[in-house]
Amino acid sequence: MMIPNRIRSRYLTAALLTSSALWVAGCASNVPAPVVNRSTLPPVQSMPLPTVPEVPGDGTSADGAGGGDTGVQTLPIYSGSVESPGAGPNGLVSPTDPNLRIGPTARKRPYSAAAIPPPAPIERPVAAAVPIPMQTAPVPVSTAPAAAVPPVASVAIPAPQPPPAPAAPSPAAPAATGGSGVLDGVTFAWPSRGEVLEGFAQTSNQGLAINGRAGDPVLSAADGRVIFSGAGPRGYGNLVIVKHAGDLLSVYAHNRSLSVKEGDSVKRGQKIAELGNSGTDRPKLHFEIRQSGKPIDPLAVLPRR
Repeated sequence: MMIPNRIRSRYLTAALLTSSALWVAGCASNVPAPVVNRSTLPPVQSMPLPTVPEVPGDGTSADGAGGGDTGVQTLPIYSGSVESPGAGPNGLVSPTDPNLRIGPTARKRPYSAAAIPPPAPIERPVAAAVPIPMQTAPVPVSTAPAAAVPPVASVAIPAPQPPPAPAAPSPAAPAATGGSGVLDGVTFAWPSRGEVLEGFAQTSNQGLAINGRAGDPVLSAADGRVIFSGAGPRGYGNLVIVKHAGDLLSVYAHNRSLSVKEGDSVKRGQKIAELGNSGTDRPKLHFEIRQSGKPIDPLAVLPRR
């Protein structure tokens, strides 16, 4: 069955008016609405507060005033509370209970190494030394008499002998004088009357070493012309060189003084110098004969004595 819109609107208007009237009546009432605790948490239990133990008094109270003989009054201390300084030398309350918690003093101290307390030493138990028994075996002692040690025979050690002195080199023995005294048509004679000390050697001695005394005359061995008179090369001393016919030369060294000069003509047996030790270690005459500039043995040329 269909309800007309006109009748429907009348019913809705009447329902709204009825609801409004009931809401206004409820607000005008003075009766409080009931409060119901819908929390599911258990009730909070209060915890006991820590207290400072009583300390026997010395006739003064905690605030320093005279009078009181029961000591310090016990007061509850709340965790996290700030205490005012003045109770101790550093502004902190000195607790007697090590488990008592004290809040900050609200005072900032400057940092310094001296303010840091040193760490407490760690004590370690020392293990007791356990004595270890030592077993020593008895050492057998021999009672047999010691064997006699034969005496050591003394050995004579010869004294060290100095090394032998090196033998002086003996002069080369002169060869037999078998010369005819003539070479390439030139007649030669002995330049000095002394004995022969050293003979001819192609490598070490290119002539004869003739003994003599300082100042003895040195004679020309053959006719010729003086081509040199003066200080000769090293090892010759005062030197005289005479050129003979052809390509023959005669050499006279170690002279003390010279009696001729260059360009002088000399005869066989004529004095040309005085025997000496210039350029050597002792007075002697060094005599050479050269043919075409090559030294030859004078003993093969000089006549037999």
